[in-house]
Amino acid sequence: MPVPSQILHRVIHIQNPHTGGTGSAFFIEIDEVEYICTARHIFDKFASNEIDIRYGQKRISMQVDVVGIGRGDDDVIVFRPAKQFGKVGSGALPIQISAASMVFTQEAFVLGYPFQWENSALKRISGGWPFPIAKRAIIAGWPDEDFSKSILLDCQVNPGFSGGPVVFNIFNTRNWAIAGIVKSSYDEPIQDLQDLTKTPVPTGFSAATGIRCATDLIAGLSSDALVE
Repeated sequence: MPVPSQILHRVIHIQNPHTGGTGSAFFIEIDEVEYICTARHIFDKFASNEIDIRYGQKRISMQVDVVGIGRGDDDVIVFRPAKQFGKVGSGALPIQISAASMVFTQEAFVLGYPFQWENSALKRISGGWPFPIAKRAIIAGWPDEDFSKSILLDCQVNPGFSGGPVVFNIFNTRNWAIAGIVKSSYDEPIQDLQDLTKTPVPTGFSAATGIRCATDLIAGLSSDALVE
């Protein structure tokens, strides 16, 4: 089943104007207010209220407020645009913002801009916005005891996917949901017995921060808040 437009139109190509670091991000709406979710590590050393996003062949600046920053392994930062942006029609394209319906070994997709690649969609489809690249994954498990905190994906994400959404089709329905925020690929240090150095080796797995961490920040809770 193809990923629907109400998800594709939420994904944006984002940049930290202070470091030049780029990645992916996406819009969600909570109580009719628009927010931008992305990976915290893209915005290391971020000390202003301005981010850059790509439109066409240009980057445009957006004034934002920092709603919250994830703690520890919760690699998430949430912005609220100072002026509601309306990229997805101010809630006209509703989607479930929860991993509650996600099941073990089901299919999922990650969306973003690996290596700063963009999908060459026709302007009449994208409205000039860069369409994301998609990668298919399987929900491989939950590394933490709190299932809402972290998701293990059976796919290798590339640099640039960080901050993009993990999305899935809710079983036996036509509805889709955003389950998490892409964090990183998993590398395993393998020790060389001759020189005793450890070399990171790709495992083929990747990690995502659960979307609950973002919605907790929006609700004014810390990202490590206990789940009742």
